[in-house]
This record gives sequence, structure tokens and C-alpha cells, in this order.
Amino acid sequence: MYHDYIDGKLKHRELYNLAQTLDLDTDNFFGKVRHAWILANEPTFVALNKRSLKLTSFDEVQETFEKFATDEAMLNLKVGFSEEQIDEERQKIQEQLNAYRNMVFSYIMVTDDWNEDFILAIRSIIDSDLVDPYTINMIVSAVSLSCSVFMVPEKIGLLLRLFKSAGSCSVRERAFVGFVFSVITNPAESDACWRAAAATVTDDVLLAACVDLQRQMRLCLTSKKDSKEMMHSVVKTMFSTFTQDLAEKLKDRGKVGLDEFTADGEDPEEAIQGAFNYMLNSEDIGVDVYYHQFANQKCFGHFHSLYNWFVPFYVRNSTLKSVRGVMNQHRNFVNNLLKGASMCDTDLYSVILSLNNTSKEFIKSLDVAPENMVSGPVFYDEEDEVEKEQNTEESVEDETDSTEAKDSENVTLLDSVMEHEENLSEEKKKKRAIRVRHRYVQDLYRFYTLSPMRKAFDNPFEVQKEIPFMTTGLFAKPEYDKYRLSLARFSAKRGDFAFVSRILRNLSQYTEEEQMMLALAYYSEKNYSDALDYVCDILEVNSKYKAAYELKLKIEEKCEDENAFSTLDEIIKLETDKDKQFKLQLKKIDLSLKFHRFNEALQLAFLLDEQHPKEEQIECRLAFSLLFTDSEGDKNIDRAMALIEPYIQKCQEDEMKKLLQADLKDIDQEHVEQMFMKMLSTMMKKVSHSVDHRWESMKYFYYGLCILVKEGGAVAVSYFDEAANYAACFGGDVDEYGLLEMGEWLDKRGIAPIELEFMTKKVTEERKNNKDGGE
Repeated sequence: MYHDYIDGKLKHRELYNLAQTLDLDTDNFFGKVRHAWILANEPTFVALNKRSLKLTSFDEVQETFEKFATDEAMLNLKVGFSEEQIDEERQKIQEQLNAYRNMVFSYIMVTDDWNEDFILAIRSIIDSDLVDPYTINMIVSAVSLSCSVFMVPEKIGLLLRLFKSAGSCSVRERAFVGFVFSVITNPAESDACWRAAAATVTDDVLLAACVDLQRQMRLCLTSKKDSKEMMHSVVKTMFSTFTQDLAEKLKDRGKVGLDEFTADGEDPEEAIQGAFNYMLNSEDIGVDVYYHQFANQKCFGHFHSLYNWFVPFYVRNSTLKSVRGVMNQHRNFVNNLLKGASMCDTDLYSVILSLNNTSKEFIKSLDVAPENMVSGPVFYDEEDEVEKEQNTEESVEDETDSTEAKDSENVTLLDSVMEHEENLSEEKKKKRAIRVRHRYVQDLYRFYTLSPMRKAFDNPFEVQKEIPFMTTGLFAKPEYDKYRLSLARFSAKRGDFAFVSRILRNLSQYTEEEQMMLALAYYSEKNYSDALDYVCDILEVNSKYKAAYELKLKIEEKCEDENAFSTLDEIIKLETDKDKQFKLQLKKIDLSLKFHRFNEALQLAFLLDEQHPKEEQIECRLAFSLLFTDSEGDKNIDRAMALIEPYIQKCQEDEMKKLLQADLKDIDQEHVEQMFMKMLSTMMKKVSHSVDHRWESMKYFYYGLCILVKEGGAVAVSYFDEAANYAACFGGDVDEYGLLEMGEWLDKRGIAPIELEFMTKKVTEERKNNKDGGE
């Protein structure tokens, strides 16, 4: 019966009925049948099962691993062996060790003989001082991965005991993460497993670890976005600094400068430091800023063996044989990478394995003694260099000798990033545990999303994406509300409101803070009705809650609800800061324009213009309002153009295209230089400066309307295109300004509908082409 089912001769229902007829323990029976079916049919497990058969006896595993460690240690005692000969012998031992690891990993993954003796044998290997720590951690991961596919109480019990009492921090954390991931991928056993965990591990320790793990899993799922933001911050700062440097050099040479485009009062050194601090702060909270950069570097042969994904990084690993020469040649580079690494093990393997293809200049820049490494960027100091050149010949020779003495090849190569716990305070132990856990979760995220064999396993990140494990089973009880609230706060600060709505579901009761977070979550999902309900519930209890009024205003704007005006009046009453009150008055003008209350907008703009003359934000809004007032006809268009013109960068695309396409020999050299500098300045300003894209979009749109009436669509289209480009930067669309709704206004000014249709189509197509080209 059993074999007929495995061979496909017996259907599932027929097997089930036979099992009930024979009064078998159906859960146990079907568990064994499922186990056998996977080993016989799933390609990854077929290969694992085949390899595991090469292991004749598990009783000899500990002794064999200990012998490998002893043999390698004995190499250091060999007399008359050169370093190269020792490395060659070590390489042979490591190759044999990896082959044996592969067999043991495969055996643990596929065996169903999880009796007490087998559990004791595994625990004995993990507790052994003679087995290398990389093998021990691999074995813990093998138990965890096996448990996630074939869950049995013995495996769960072993993982919990390791989490509670293992001597190694990395073993404890791998066991804990393995336990949680196994529970996630086996929801039917969830309640029983969590009850066992609560009885085995101190509640505070377990809960703190669970909250941190839930947060880390979410961070991994949003890592690509975090990575892009980090890189944007760094690149933007680099461009800003380049602009400053270029402006200074041009100024010194008496050339056309970039002064008008530099940021007043901005310190480039502080800007760069700020960008790097952003990256470091992201790492501190566990944001996986490296995932996006290393996602495409998992194609090396190393990553095509399942067990390699779970062996911690160490430089003696035989899988690094192809880059051994480069590693020995640039030992400082490798040491600096290991000492300062915030990368997980798989990313370290990626970096080292790619050394043969990495820029030699990049390696050389980091191949310096650790004491010469700096935590931040190095800034070139010309005066300091002059002083060095004026030093005596003797001092220059000493500096050269010193450099040679610190040559990378004379440096001892570090082994790995694994840390020791000896003599650490309890606080430092906790921080270390979090760091180890974060790196391991990042490794697992890469495994479940990038490994060639990932389809053989349920992805716990995806399984709990919609229903986080901190909202199910044991954690669904009211006493755990505060832990879910802490997760919601963290996600709300990051703007991850999709997770907020999931983590706060089914709370026993909602506080004002939780209602506000849920309202923001629904708003982010464009569920404006439910968002408004939560906001109104808050305001019924607390009529002074300004943030709730601000969200209510956003919702009413989206829904084109006239109540937005009364909501804005309430916000103005509650605001005490003068600068913010001024911005709210500007907002009132924008709201009047949006709802076509043009006379109200004009009156407000005139009033503010009297109080704050020659202010861009006011004069442009005054221009926007003038465009749509009926009095004095087209004179208002001339006035509006005159008001907006000083505050926009005239479109230079046509001039730039002419410059790029022209034969430069026929153009005056000074004119070419001026045009080049204008083009460069415009590019630098867009990339390196903080820009209010919404405001720039509005200016170009309304100026484009003026040009449309005065000079026609052929000229105006470039301004509408620029408005669309700025709108895309804040996730908006130029269509929200209602160009197609202005038919009557344009018709009065002789703009034919077909011209308007042609122009909007051209802008839309141009925007689509730009988007397609950027992807």
C-alpha cells in the first residue's frame, strides 16, 4: 500500500480510506508517507537522499569531524614546511572536510530516524570543543531546515534546548530562528510549538527575540527600497560635493562659474558625513542595505551546493580556492572587510569570490593597514600636501620604508567574522546576539529568494507576509498587544503602513495612537473611507489632535470634499508657530485653486503679498490665481507670466540639443563653453540639491498655460513636459492639475480641443518613453 502510493498507483483518498480501515495513526502514517514521497519525487531531496547514502554510519561523524580539526592543527607543527606547502596541505584537508560536511548535512536533511540516540549524537557534536565552529553552525542549520520541511517533536525540542542552553551565541540564534521559521511553515503545529517554547525559555528572552525577529523579517522584505534610498543619499551627496569643487575651480580660473547653483551655507564635508551616517544608522536598526547590491552575485559555484549556504564565512574554506592568490596578495583588504563587515556570511562569500573580477584600484584603496583606515570619508587637503612636499628627503625615505613594512603580503590573514563571548558584559552579549541574529536572517532571506534550490522549500518570509506570526496563535492574546504595538510604531516611523495594518489587526481594543496608525495605514492603501472613519473617531474624543486633522485634510482633498476648507481652518487655529501658519495660508490658496475658487485664491494671495512682498511662494500663487479671473481678460496672462518668469529655469532643452548636434568648429568657443556650463549647472542642480518637486511642477504647469495662450502648443509642450517630469518625482501626475478640465477656459482664448489633445498626448508619450528608458 505504502509503495503503491509512492509509485503513483494509489490515490491520496484511497490511501486515506485504507489507513482508517486498518485503524492506523493517520497523522504519523501520513507523515512518513509524505516524507518518502518528497525524497522520491522532489529533485533537491532526491539529490540529498542519494548523497546521504554515502554516509555509512552517523556514529562516526563526531570522531571524523574532530580528526579533520586535529589534522589541520597539526600542520602548524610540521618542521621544514613552507607557508605555501602548509596552505596546500590545508587546502586538501578543507576539500575533504567540505565533502564530508555535504554528506552529513544531506543525512540530517533526509533521515526520519530521529530517536533519542540520534538526538544525543547531534547534541554531542554541537557541544564538542574539538569540532570546528563552522561545521557546528552548519549542523544547527541542517536541523532547522529539516524541521521546516519534516516537523517532528524531537527536532523542535532540540532547537528549543539549543536556544536555551547552547554555549555559543551563534548556535543559540540559529536554533531560535530555525524554530520560528519551522513554526511559520507548519501552521497546524503552531500553538503546540509556542506553548512548548513558553515552557522552555524565559518569557522575556523569548518575546524580545520574537519581536526583533518579526521586525527583521519585515525589514528584509523591504530591503530593496531601503538599499535604493541609501544609495540615492550617498550619490546625491557626491554630486553635491562635485558641484562645490567644480564651482571653486572655475572661480579660481576666472571661468563661468556655478555659484548660483550651489547650496547656500551647505558644508560638503558635513553632507558626505551625513550620507554615510544615514547608511550606518540603517545598518544599526537592521535595515538590509546590501541586499540589492549583492543580489546578482549568487551565481558562483559555491552557491549551487545547499550546505554552503549555511556554513559561516571563513577564509580557509576550500570553496575560495579560485581567489586564494588574490586574498594572500591583499590581506589587509580581506582583514578590513572582516573587521568592519556589516555584511552577512553569504555576501562576504560573494565579495571574496568576485575578487578576480573586482577593480584593482578599488581593492588597492582598501588594502591598507587597519590603523590607517578611517570611519568616514577622507578629504583632500592641498595645504597639507604642500607641507609634506617641503619635508626633508630623510622623512620621505622613512615614509616609504614604513609603507613597505606594512605591505599587505606581510600581514597575517584573519580567519572569519565569528566572534567570541569571553569576558563580555551582559549588555554586550545581548547586542552581540541581536547582531548575529540579524546577519543570519539576512543569510536566510538570500537563501529563500536567490538560491537555485529555493523552490524545494516553503519561504517563511512570504508565508507570513500577509499574516505576521506575531498576530497568530499564542501572540493573538490581549496580553501581547503591547509587543505588536512596538512593531507598529517602528514600521510607522519608516512609513511601512502596509505592515502596520497587518500587525495591529484584531487588537482587543484600540488606543488613540493605534487608531491614528491604522488611519495612516488605510490612507496608504487608498482606503479613504475606513481611514476617515478612524480619524473621525479620534477627533470625537480629542478635538485638539492636530495630526488627525492634517490626515483628515489629505483624505478630503483626495475625495474632493469641500469639508477640506473647514478642516484646514481648524488646523490653522491649532497652529501656534508663525512659519507653519504662513505655510498653512499658502495651503489655503492651493486648496482654493484646486476647488476652482479663484476669486478667493486671488484675495488671499493679494493679502499675503502685501504682508510678504517679493516672496516666490506668494507671487507665483498670485499668478496662478490671476490666470483664471475673468476681469481684464488676457492682461492677467501677461501679469501672471511676469510674476512666474523670474522663478523658473527657462527650458534650455532645444538649445542643448542644438549644441550637442552642431559642428562645434562653427560655433564661437566661448559660447560653447557658456552653453556647456549652463547644461552642466542645470543637471547638477536637479541631482544634488533638495528640490520641492511638487512646487516646481506647479510653476512649470501654470507657466506652460501662459505660453500655450501666447505662443501656442508647440512652444508650451516643453514646459508641460518639465512639469510632468517634476510631478513624477513625487509620485504624482501632471493630470491632477486638471488640464483636460480647462477646455472652456482655453476655448475662450482660441485654443482648439485638437491642439490640447495633441499636446497632452505628446507629454504622456514622452513621459512613458522616459520611464521605459529608465527601467
